[in-house]
Amino acid sequence: MISAIIIDDNKRHREDVVTLLVDFPDINVVAQCANGFEGLEAIAFLKPQLVFLDVDMPNLNGFEMLEKIANIDFDIIFTTAFGEYAIQAFEIACLDYLTKPLNRDRFKIAMDRFNLSKGTREKLMHYQILIENQKKINSSSKKIALRDGSGTIHLFPINSIVYCSSAKVEDSNGAYTVFILLI
Repeated sequence: MISAIIIDDNKRHREDVVTLLVDFPDINVVAQCANGFEGLEAIAFLKPQLVFLDVDMPNLNGFEMLEKIANIDFDIIFTTAFGEYAIQAFEIACLDYLTKPLNRDRFKIAMDRFNLSKGTREKLMHYQILIENQKKINSSSKKIALRDGSGTIHLFPINSIVYCSSAKVEDSNGAYTVFILLI
């Protein structure tokens, strides 16, 4: 389940987003905030993956609110009546910018972008975890599995590899790699 927060000073506009999200059952609206200060608290406490954010709100607008967040680790879809803030929104790497009144087809495009972004973000997280785990392992204990000509698999320490070269198998279309090892 994906957590989302809606931040808009207009209750009807918050309800419009909730209504459009009915088509996206994997999105769970965990908070609706009527101003930027409430939004800051909700983001800090609830750690959403997606924020629907109005730009023009009293006391603290959407951009001012985002400036107060040290690490924006969620996607932002702006929902506003003002088209003139779009360039500024994309400069801070928002996922999409929707103008009110919200259109169902355009909303679906924004959500498709979110799903694409989410998949990319998850892959990056997996790669980061893999890299961190590799750093934790002592390089002398890292091994590589190599198959010899008979098909038997042997494990060799990675730091024993001197160099590799490619070779072509005579009388076939195959190729292989020759590993020169210090053992």
